Amino acid sequence: MPLIQDLPDLAATAALAARIAPLLRSRDTILLEGPLGAGKTAFARALLRLLAEDPALEVPSPSYTLVQSYATRLGPVHHFDLWRLAGPAALIELGWEEARADVVLVEWPDRLGLLRPADALTIAFEPTGEGTRRATLSGWPDRLAGLGETSRAQAIAGFLARHGREPAGARPLAEDASFRRYLRVPPDAVLMDAPPEREDVRPFLQVQAHMAALGLSVPVVLAAEAHAGLVLLEDLGDALYPAVLSPANTQALYDTATDALAVLHAAAPPPGLPQWNAEAMRRTAEATFLDWWWPACFGTPAPEAARRDLAEALQSLLGPLDRQRGFVHRDYFADNLFWLPDRTGVRRVGIIDFQDAAIGHPAYDLVSLTQDARRDLPDGLAERQVARYLERRPEVDAEEFRAACAAAAVQRHLRVAALWVRLDRRDGKPGYLRHGPRTWRLLEAALAHPAAAPLAAFLDRWVPPERRGNPQACAA
Repeated sequence: MPLIQDLPDLAATAALAARIAPLLRSRDTILLEGPLGAGKTAFARALLRLLAEDPALEVPSPSYTLVQSYATRLGPVHHFDLWRLAGPAALIELGWEEARADVVLVEWPDRLGLLRPADALTIAFEPTGEGTRRATLSGWPDRLAGLGETSRAQAIAGFLARHGREPAGARPLAEDASFRRYLRVPPDAVLMDAPPEREDVRPFLQVQAHMAALGLSVPVVLAAEAHAGLVLLEDLGDALYPAVLSPANTQALYDTATDALAVLHAAAPPPGLPQWNAEAMRRTAEATFLDWWWPACFGTPAPEAARRDLAEALQSLLGPLDRQRGFVHRDYFADNLFWLPDRTGVRRVGIIDFQDAAIGHPAYDLVSLTQDARRDLPDGLAERQVARYLERRPEVDAEEFRAACAAAAVQRHLRVAALWVRLDRRDGKPGYLRHGPRTWRLLEAALAHPAAAPLAAFLDRWVPPERRGNPQACAA
């Protein structure tokens, strides 16, 4: 009898993968059915990261290569995407028979025809709403017998009960870009649910304690069981910046956000934070731009000469940022800020999503705030905030800081412009492409600064102006 699992978000899809992973054996095949955007690749990515024991493993859709192989604790795992396959006969050239000796994941298994393994596990994904889906599992009757148990739900219910909360009242609040999700728990709390096999909440707890000690408004930790990936937090409400910003208050809200940032940056960072240095910034920009935007725009992989030129341009661009090091939030923009008017001073800004904080150049956070790819901001606001920030940090060299802002801006905008394409092509989220034109405008504006000359030269050589945009705008 098929097993049906409702998946309210990406975290639930990843949790399903985490429950399937221990059941896998050599020579197993998992067939992933469903329409575009149903969650097949999201499931495969979560499963492969678990099997490879690498939560940051890059798992691109093999829609162009048809098959991608990974080294895992079970041995080789082969991820097939047969969307473009002409027919079963072409599978032989892809090494199908050899792959069947290992573990195989197959998207679009209807292309298999008579080669479809009778002993496979089939997971059919069906969209049921905005971001929600249902998975129907068939096959492996003995191994799936206990899969219907809601072990994570039981863990959450027990955690809430132990800390005086009613589990039945918890309701989904938001989906994180990672495997993390949030539940609103009446009357005044939010539950962070971060499955420990996928997420480590200890960096969040460390940074929360650091920022709270500086007098900044971060959610108070009401209870935490780090080993279980469960944290109960103060509910800061619904007044996120995007919900309350208006022409009348934009300046005041951004002034206060800049003041809070200056306080955060002026303090010595906590120990053990990862590096967001020139090398890390270069790697992320290169990978996102060349592996996602370039082939989507030009229809071919980026040539080696372009890869070399971009690496050299980014090294030259970003090297100076390593001269000034300190705490960086890394995602300090309106969607991660609350307006708390009942508090005073910088505490009127509630700050969330700080678990990826690192050691880097402080200009990166100010650029994230004032050059927001998701919304238009008033002319002159960015420069006003740079001047305000420098007033509050007189020890910072103004000329070097403005140059760093330009360098950080072009790196961020280049990466984010390509990120929208990756979210569309890999994750089936085309809605993010609406931010593409704004992101490219911000990039073009930032390129005018002399500090951005290395990247400007790269783009002038490899990406003519008419090609600078979303893939639809780049079609030849």
